[in-house]
Formats: sequence, C-alpha cells, structure tokens
Amino acid sequence: MENIFVLSKVFTWEVDKNECWNVTSHIAELQGYIPVTFKGLRTRAHRLSYIFANGDIPKGGIIRHSCDNNSCINPKHLIMGTKQDNTQDMIHRNRESDWKDRKGHRSKLTANEYDKIKNSKLSSYALAKMYPVSDVQIRRIKNGARGCEGSGHLNP
Repeated sequence: MENIFVLSKVFTWEVDKNECWNVTSHIAELQGYIPVTFKGLRTRAHRLSYIFANGDIPKGGIIRHSCDNNSCINPKHLIMGTKQDNTQDMIHRNRESDWKDRKGHRSKLTANEYDKIKNSKLSSYALAKMYPVSDVQIRRIKNGARGCEGSGHLNP
C-alpha cells in the first residue's frame, strides 16, 4: 500500500497506485458499482473518480473499466467511451454470457438459480441475501406461484 488519499471527504482509502482501488466503505450495487452522493447528486464512485482526475464527462459519454472490476475507482483503469464501446468490450471479454441464460431482458434469475432456490432448505430471508430478488419473490418461487414456473423469468 503506497498512499492514503482523501477525495473531497467522499472516499478515504489506502491504495497501490497501479492496482484496482476498491471502495470498502460503501455497499456495492448488484452489478458491483459503488453508489455515492456528491454535492447532493447521486452518481457512481468510478464516474466521480474519473471527473476528479480528468474533468467533466461529455453528454452521452460513459466511463468504462479497463480492469473489468466495476468496484474499481483507480483513474488509471477508467476510460471514456460510448455505449457501443462498452458493448464491444463486453463481447470481446466474454462478459455477456450470463444474460444468455436468462429469459427476457427483465429476468433477474437464470433457470439454474431458480432451481437452486426451489430446492434450497435455507430460509427465504437468507436466500434473498444471496440472489437479486426479495424474500417475497423467494417464497413465490418455493410455493410455485404463477409467473415463477422455472423459466428463469419472474413476473413483477
């Protein structure tokens, strides 16, 4: 660990300047991004880190991770790009495969995850901490509710 940085009272971390900088003081979103509020505006930590290091992000611009670590906020790992660039990164790095197992763009579970939940002996509450659905949805799966038939698709 090389230095301790304090960035406008938003982050405090100790880092190796060449490795990923993972924020441990905030809870990551499902996709691994770190949500933060800065000057009353909600954003993600990697975007804020990029802005502090490089200036504003143009309209339509997105910040990509060269390290494929969504929790990383090291400005050396953050690259300006477009949605098309990000999609190409996803394809070239074989990161889209998880969605191939899902039925529909709104699906939160794969058929395999559904089966694991259906057959699990754990409580609905415990399972909800492991999967991106609520304990109510877990109970619906376990009870075979309509819309939870094992297709991997959960109807809201």
